[in-house]
Formats: sequence, structure tokens, C-alpha cells
Amino acid sequence: MSQKANAHKRMAAGSANTKPREKLRLRQGRVEDLGSSSVMMATDILTMDSSLPLSVRFDQPARPRRRGNSTVIARLRSGGSTLAAIIAVGRLALADASLPAGRALPVFHRRDRSRLAHAGRRWRSKRSKWVQGLALFVFAVSSPRVASAQDAKPKTPVNYFEPERGGGINVGPSFQLYPELVVQGAYDSNVYNVESGRKSDEVLSLRPRFVFASDFSRHQMEISGGADIRRYANNTGENSTAADLRGKALLELGEWIYVESGVSFIRGVERRGTAGDQFLTDSPVIFNRKQAHLKVWRTMYRLGITLNAEASRTDYQDTTVNGVPRDLSNRDVKRIGGSGRIDLEVSERVRLFTELSGNKLTYQEPSAQRRGSSGYAVLAGAHVEVTRRINAEAAVGYIRQKFNDPTFEPVSAIDYHLAATWTPHPTWKLTAGAERVVDASPRGDVPAIFRSSYNLTAQHAVSDRLILEARGAHVVEDYRGINRTDRRLEGDLTARYRLTDNFGIAGSVGYRHQSGGLGGRSYDGVAASLSLRVVM
Repeated sequence: MSQKANAHKRMAAGSANTKPREKLRLRQGRVEDLGSSSVMMATDILTMDSSLPLSVRFDQPARPRRRGNSTVIARLRSGGSTLAAIIAVGRLALADASLPAGRALPVFHRRDRSRLAHAGRRWRSKRSKWVQGLALFVFAVSSPRVASAQDAKPKTPVNYFEPERGGGINVGPSFQLYPELVVQGAYDSNVYNVESGRKSDEVLSLRPRFVFASDFSRHQMEISGGADIRRYANNTGENSTAADLRGKALLELGEWIYVESGVSFIRGVERRGTAGDQFLTDSPVIFNRKQAHLKVWRTMYRLGITLNAEASRTDYQDTTVNGVPRDLSNRDVKRIGGSGRIDLEVSERVRLFTELSGNKLTYQEPSAQRRGSSGYAVLAGAHVEVTRRINAEAAVGYIRQKFNDPTFEPVSAIDYHLAATWTPHPTWKLTAGAERVVDASPRGDVPAIFRSSYNLTAQHAVSDRLILEARGAHVVEDYRGINRTDRRLEGDLTARYRLTDNFGIAGSVGYRHQSGGLGGRSYDGVAASLSLRVVM
């Protein structure tokens, strides 16, 4: 942790040109380079009674090293007392716990070193066990902030559970390749998601994936991609192939300024029973999507500013209904959006924020351009650490979307956002979320779909090899321009088990139910799957 923090300081200051130093180690009866992990250092010093000399004193290094914006000032050399070391490390621990994240430790002044050296000379003749025990007690009771700082981020099931992971493949001195493959067999009781005439089937899914990532001391680059190849046993018309290729770069410009950019190419498949599956086509509807985004953010002590910009274009492939070709070009749409967010830290546990976002939807076909629209949303809220185990980010605001065709009534509604986590125990974690968005519509008589989503997830790590996850979601889709509202409820339970460092298995069972509005589709279904994951 100390290495990561120090490397981050160098990167933020723009002075990083080497990898983080190797781990702390004892050399010739002294400990060098006291970093920000003061509590671990204190534990080492208090337990190394056979390694450290009984007399130690603080001394000024001949040439203090610069690390970011702070000076590494601590060296323990022979000539003082164990109590001096304990007090010094206690000061470092208290300073470390009281500073905000990312701030450097204060420098010990000459008068501090003089007091420590004087304390060492005064106690040099009193090295009895009860004195050392009293010193340990004083250090323990005088640093409660250290304990609270450690407990501020409790261990979660995701940290407790150790999934299968490979070491990757070295590609040159600064790049790693991480390939994986998931083979899944599944059963679906309602393949087409229809209310009557339902058909069940078994499906085999192959999901290869890779991540090609950099290992620079500063800046990051990542290229990832994968596919989902589905083959049905009986309903072969449902066979499909989805794929994606993504690239992302992160630049650390110093002065706490970060720039992230990325592009992606996606071949997607419309899910049966959703808005995009309105014609009961002979095969699933396929679309191609190109996306690009740019994100810039900066943190200045208590103030954080984030700017986002994104653009995408979605093109639908033609399909057939009962063998008759169907043109879907009226669905092709381009979306441009952006947002700005300001965060203000008012205390250690409360951060206020406000966010303004806007978007513009443009349909490519001339006859569909009347469905084009533009709009904005305003949110204001707070991120609150209620306790050290409960975090919540909640905001409320206003959302509005106006359409090119004035006959379509604009969307004008209350907007809201929620993201909350509760970790009642290191092996349990609960996550809740809610959001609203105006999305493009695949129907010619509907300009947009106003979607509200609510989700709840529970995780329980049975051991470092086994984790259970339960997920529930409720989605409400309001079709603007017509009297139709679909309500969909989904839930599933998944168990993941690590066989070895490179192999893992997962089993899942789920249920789905949709109540379609006027002209909508109502259905339910059950699905179960078993998969094997292989990583390198």
C-alpha cells in the first residue's frame, strides 16, 4: 500500500520515471524509509526486539530524498532508545491518519528530532520490561485515529473472495496479455419470451475474451475484446454471435489532472421480448454500434471537477419476418451527449455534488427525423458515509426531452439517482441503485422510451473459494407517444467456485416476468446455466 501511494504521488507530480521501490526490509540493524503505512511500521518495530539494538536515535540524513512533494526524513540508527522509536512512529501514524487521502506526510522539524533524542537519553537507563510495556500502552491509547482509519474501508466479499486469475502473458517489457474462455451450457423455458406457444431449448455459449494492458509507471493503455457465440439445440434460428472491441487510454498530466479517452465497436443482439423485438422476426435483430468518449477530471483539495463527452452511432441490419425481408434502417440513430459534475467535500464523510447533462438524438432516415430530440437533466445530491460500513450517493433533479415533431409531448419529469452500499459483515455486501434515462426508440410511432431502473444485489463470500450473489431488478419502460408501459421484473442467484488459480465454475438460476402495456408483450420464463471459466 505504501509503494502504491508513493508511486501515485510521483505520477501526480509528473516526476515518475521509475517503478515503485521494492518492499521495506531490514538491513544492518536499521529500518529505512518510513512511508505512509505507519501502523505496519510500528508493528514491525515493536516486534523486532531481537533484530533492533536496544538503543536507537533519530538522526537527520545527509541528503534527504525527495518523494513527490514530501521529504523522506526518517532513519533509525544506533544510539537512542526503543521508546524514541515508538514515539516517532506514533507521530507518523497519527499524522498519516489525520491527513486526507493523497496528501503527503508532514516533515519532522529539528526541534522534534531534538526532543526525541532527549527522550532517548533520558530513558536510556530505564529499559525494564514494565517501561517498554507502558510505552506500548501509551502508543496504543494515543492513536485511536489509526484504528478508525483502517476500519473506514472494511473488507468486502469481493475482496474476501479470490477468483481464478492468471498471471497473464508478457508481451514486451511493458505489456501484459490476459486471455480467458468461458464455456456455458444453459436451459431456457421460454426462448422467444412469448405468452403463448412458448418453446424451451438448450443452448451452448462460448465466450472468449482478452485484455491487453500496459504496465507503465505512469499513464495507462488497455485494449480488450470478446465474443458471445450462442448455438441452440433445436431452435437453430436463434443462433447468434455478439462481439465487441474496445480501446482505452488514461493520461496523468500532473497537478491532479487526468484525461481518459476511449473508443468501442460493438455487434449486439436485441434481446427477445424487449422493445427492439417488436416484429417477432425469424432471427434475432442485429445492430452495429460505434462509440467514442472523452473524460477529464481534476481534484483540488476539497473540490473535484469532471467533464464528459460521448458520441455513438447505431445501425441496424435488415431482417426477415416469416421469410419476408424487413428494412430496419428507420432505427439507425446517432447520439451526442455530455455532462459536467462538481464535487465539494464539506467534511470527511460528506461530499456534495451537482451534475448537468445534455444529449441530442438524430435519426438517419429522413422519414424518421421527426422522432429526433434533444434534452437535458439536472441533478443535485450528496455522497455520504453514514457509517464506516454504509455509503450512499443520492441525488434528485429534473429531466426534460423535447422532440422535433411538436405533436409529440415532451418528456418532463423528476429525475433521480441512487447508489448505496452496506457491508454489515466482511463476508456480506448489499448494493442498491436507481436511475432514469431517455433512450432512442426502435418504433416508428414512438419518439423515445423513458426508462426507470431499480436494482438490488446481495453478495456473500462463504470462503475465499466460494461466493454467492443474488440480484434483482425492476425496469419500467414508458413508450412516449402511445399509451404503453412495460414493467419487467428479473432475479437470479449465482454461485462461483474457484477450482484452481486458472479454473473456476459457476452455476446460476434465474426468473423473469414482464407485464406488457397496451399492445405490449407479457411473458415469464426460467433459465439455468452451468459454466467453466479458464484464465491464463
